Amino acid sequence: IDYFLMTDYINNIDGMAKNMIMATYDGVQWGAICYDMDSTFGMDFRGNIAYPANTDCIHEFADNNSLMAATVYEVYWEEMKARYAELRNSGIFSVENLKTLFDRVYSKLSLKQLHEERNKWEQYETRSGYVKEAMPYDLNTEGRFESFSAVRQEYLDEKYEYTPKCKSITLVSNSRGVVGGDVQLNINDQSGAYN
Repeated sequence: IDYFLMTDYINNIDGMAKNMIMATYDGVQWGAICYDMDSTFGMDFRGNIAYPANTDCIHEFADNNSLMAATVYEVYWEEMKARYAELRNSGIFSVENLKTLFDRVYSKLSLKQLHEERNKWEQYETRSGYVKEAMPYDLNTEGRFESFSAVRQEYLDEKYEYTPKCKSITLVSNSRGVVGGDVQLNINDQSGAYN
């Protein structure tokens, strides 16, 4: 469930079937792990922006004939919604957390290193279909990841029927100590969250 939710969250368009490895430490309990994550956050394997943030990975991913993915979504749908809410409420699935993770990666690479990497692979552009103007180094910026992730998160919140729980309410009074306006709390019948 975590693998498929993470794959959906980062819009890993070909991670539902093609780019998944099943692994085990003991030969008994197996789990999915990721590899070859070149088609994430709306990018295709050439580094072009190809998929909108509201792409439904389970129905629109590159290898949409995965019986395992279809089964997980069908059989464990309620568990997936509950786990999604858990990951959102904990802050793991949040634009802020993704930004922190991106910052960690980008802080380890200098602009010089990025240019050296691009120059190293530039000779293969014509063979692989990469377009110089659309190399991942130009498009994979923190700002694009952040804006893409915000739209993706909004789409997935609706898909997984997520309603954020209210953690606190701050009432502000004027200089005379009077709180203006009415405050009304409504409880969502499905999730128990306050709106």
